[in-house]
Amino acid sequence: METAEGTSTAQSLVVLYVPIPPSTVFAAHWSLRKTFWPHYVYLDAAPQTRTSEQDAIVVSSNALPPTANQIFSTDQSLPSPAEVLDRAVQQGIDITKTWRPDPIRFYERRLIIKWGEDVTVAEGHCLWFIRQHLAKELPVPEVYGWDHQNGLTFLYLELIDGDPLSERWDELNSHTKAELCHQLKRMIATWHCIEPPPNSTLQLSQIGDQPLRDIHFSNADAEYGAYPAGPFQNISDFHNSFGRLDTTTSIQEKTSRT
Repeated sequence: METAEGTSTAQSLVVLYVPIPPSTVFAAHWSLRKTFWPHYVYLDAAPQTRTSEQDAIVVSSNALPPTANQIFSTDQSLPSPAEVLDRAVQQGIDITKTWRPDPIRFYERRLIIKWGEDVTVAEGHCLWFIRQHLAKELPVPEVYGWDHQNGLTFLYLELIDGDPLSERWDELNSHTKAELCHQLKRMIATWHCIEPPPNSTLQLSQIGDQPLRDIHFSNADAEYGAYPAGPFQNISDFHNSFGRLDTTTSIQEKTSRT
């Protein structure tokens, strides 16, 4: 979680940035799982009026933008992949390591690029979909577009700077902490209104019915899990697969101690 830098009001906090998983949507309840990637949604500190029930929002892969190179309307030109990699070198990022590398920032353009061989357009699709349908309840960074080159995908996103909430939490008063928790509760309730199409045979998948690319699957032993995983037709299949990953972790931990 991140809070906006240099922001102060009577409530002590105006904006909270919360890490969300832009790539993974669990269709059973269609809630978004946490991930370590630095994408943020922000919440207004002012209380928001919410209804107890929300209409379902159906996400269909047919309604998502094409996966081919895509640039949405923006008031600035986007750097090419070559320019992005040049900036990465300037920022001390080893561009030979393309498996989940650090994102690249263009501070002067308020632009951040997530890139690498494990990056997929599904992450851009997820943020794009939320911005189109849930912007008031769940504001997210704008997606400017994506590009593909030499087996790498580049996602161009709005850069929102902030401080980790872990560094600010102790200085917040109890009222502000409680309000942040209420905001998170409202966000989760909002996520739950996202549903798959009625005729979908998949219950757990990425937003466009693609396999899951969660880090738990990628870190698993090939004997017990596959990466990417799924998509899964039912919750039982997912639990069975995830349970095998837990077994793998246990075996690896025991091995490392011997």
